Amino acid sequence: GTARTVGAARVKVTGAGEAAYTAPKSKTAKSAVIPATVKIGGQTYKVTSVAANAFKNNKRITKVTIGKNVKTIGTGAFRNAAKLKTVTIPSNVKTVGASAFRGCTSLTKAVVGRNVKTIGKSAFYGCSRLSRVTVGRSVETIGDYAFYGNKRLKTVSLPASVKSIGKSAFRGCTALTKITLGRNVTKIGTAAFYGDKKLKTIVISSARLKSVGKQAFKGIYTKAVVKTPKSRLSAYKKLLKRAGLPKKAKVIK
Repeated sequence: GTARTVGAARVKVTGAGEAAYTAPKSKTAKSAVIPATVKIGGQTYKVTSVAANAFKNNKRITKVTIGKNVKTIGTGAFRNAAKLKTVTIPSNVKTVGASAFRGCTSLTKAVVGRNVKTIGKSAFYGCSRLSRVTVGRSVETIGDYAFYGNKRLKTVSLPASVKSIGKSAFRGCTALTKITLGRNVTKIGTAAFYGDKKLKTIVISSARLKSVGKQAFKGIYTKAVVKTPKSRLSAYKKLLKRAGLPKKAKVIK
């Protein structure tokens, strides 16, 4: 459907009883609420998505409240929203699209809700002030470059649900000191933690890890310690050394 103004929002009908939030009505508003529902022509529609590029290059917005019916945050939805400070992605959201929060250089904290399954490619790329990320318990896939270049991110704990970490997902996170990988991780992509020079502690809970990409751990702290399941110690030593783990790093059970 065509985008139209309803209250403080621009929305468009996307399907039977469903609508997408496409932009705030005001270009100068500092906060925005993605409503749960909107009324168009006497009919009520659930707002189930934040459209692609809805807040792209918005230099005013500092706070966004995401409504209870939103399931998808679209590609580039908040890209380069340079004053957005914190974001809470509620439990109803299932997908965070590619580059959704890319270049949000004022973002300090992100909470990814408990039902999000996919954090898209470059979703939080270049969020240079992001220091705290809570990853919800249903996330299965962390996309390529998802947290690339987040220079203030210090610790990350990935839930048991995570199966795949994309290439360069945490590359250039130069303040990162500890990463905990849950028990279902099977794949770590190329250069996933490349150049994370303070990364001293890596806990791998998974006994299912099959693939670690080239240079995944190249350039991390020279005397890093990797803790692995006892049964996989010998296999993981070989796997991690091939992935650029420094010679002085220890792999222990």
